[in-house]
Amino acid sequence: MSNVSFGTNISVQKKRVKFINTNSSAAVTLYESMPFCYQFDTTTNILGYDKEAGGDSGCQTSPTTTAEGYQNEGKFLIVDLPDADNIHAFAGVLAGSSYAGKSIADDGEQWVDIYEPNGAIVPVRAGVECTVGRTVLAVITATQYLGHPLSATQAKPVAIAWETNATLDTTAGIVLAKLDPDMFLNQNSTGDTILVGVGGTAASASMVLNSVESEFGHTGGYGTALMVKNTQSGALAATGGSCAVLGYINVSGSITAVTGYTRSILGQLNLSGTINGSNQHLCGVMAQLSGSPTFTECARVATIMCDISLGVAPTAGDLSHIRIASPCWPTVKPDHVFDVDAGSKNLFNLANCANVAEDTTHMVFAGGTGSGALSTGGTWKKVRVVIDDSEYFFVALPDPTSA
Repeated sequence: MSNVSFGTNISVQKKRVKFINTNSSAAVTLYESMPFCYQFDTTTNILGYDKEAGGDSGCQTSPTTTAEGYQNEGKFLIVDLPDADNIHAFAGVLAGSSYAGKSIADDGEQWVDIYEPNGAIVPVRAGVECTVGRTVLAVITATQYLGHPLSATQAKPVAIAWETNATLDTTAGIVLAKLDPDMFLNQNSTGDTILVGVGGTAASASMVLNSVESEFGHTGGYGTALMVKNTQSGALAATGGSCAVLGYINVSGSITAVTGYTRSILGQLNLSGTINGSNQHLCGVMAQLSGSPTFTECARVATIMCDISLGVAPTAGDLSHIRIASPCWPTVKPDHVFDVDAGSKNLFNLANCANVAEDTTHMVFAGGTGSGALSTGGTWKKVRVVIDDSEYFFVALPDPTSA
């Protein structure tokens, strides 16, 4: 039903649902504007009629249950407290104060009205400090108010605060919020993966879950199809970090395709038209590191960092931190494998070079002998390389001085 409330906010929608207290193992006290989630996987129905059995309800063995696959209305009319199982099925928040303070026993039931999450501005119960138009509020496992979207509690963002209140992190209370889960991209289900092409006969064609295709006609500035900007303002005091974009692939099936690529992140640049810019840089993938922080202690600072944490080595094929290929060769021959601009102190910082206990008797040192020759003193290093499947060594010498 439509509910004209808060002046001209006519988009508010109320819905009557049945709250069944099944997850608390104790009585639950209702609070104004507290969140509820649908029991999306329930077999309990509302009409008292088993659609699977059919016939007269008086002759049915279990008229109050409807098996999966028979369109049980309880899936969208029965709600419960948020938990790890139903948190993705957000139903809305308790409407009004008429139910506030009422205690619902374990396994008890109560018909209540909720505000549906349709983008309207409604009062919600929040337990975090709120800033108007900025604070994201999430439904949280085993919590009767909205709070921060912590991954540890499988929280799902559902609203943005529509007024400022700096006291709610001390005591949960009411704040206006724009209630709209569709503002946020959240496509997992209770911590489980959503299924794309899984089950039955597996699809043998390409599949896309989310797609952004655009064409820009601007003549200046930048055209960006997807922009992700992450500001880390908190003081990290424990193990942690942040990512603007996290690409993660879990390969749990068998890969038997002769040809193919499995990539957590793919950057491609397809060039056509006329390129005519003296300072134009064209990149498939570009990483930049900038800023002027105060460095007091830091293990590594790198524009690109590559880690391999495999538990086993491949029995076929090569294992590399970075692989550089040129399928266009020899039609187009790249000028450089590495194009290192001025300003770096060292070309490489190598560890675990293979020269420990190696025989250097037949190693040819640079410089020879006589005037102007380089010193052969100090510890030399052998750097192992493979060229055309054969093993070779580069020789690295300590800071050379004239003999």
